Amino acid sequence: MRKLGLKDAFSVARIIKSADLKNEIFEFAKYVKTKDKKNKQEVGFEFVITMISSLSSKEVENEFYSLYADIRGDITPEQASLMDITEVITDIKNIIAENDIQSFFTSLSALI
Repeated sequence: MRKLGLKDAFSVARIIKSADLKNEIFEFAKYVKTKDKKNKQEVGFEFVITMISSLSSKEVENEFYSLYADIRGDITPEQASLMDITEVITDIKNIIAENDIQSFFTSLSALI
């Protein structure tokens, strides 16, 4: 699994726009400011769950699979779509743990 990069910010921005999550992102950003820095993983995970629950269109769902497969690096988007949810959640937790999620989303807010 690789670290998040600039291309991921653009991918997430596209997902956010396609899923019409802009208001949720701003509310989430306010929420993040109130959280203790020790809880960054929890906050990041809560955001991912919010994002996943909003993936109602097939196009947005496919964008998520592509992003996830790209970050993971060893699967295709189709394989990602067939994965066990517990494995995906574990991977997401690892992505959050290995990256400065707060900085990532702060930078992302400039793109949306």
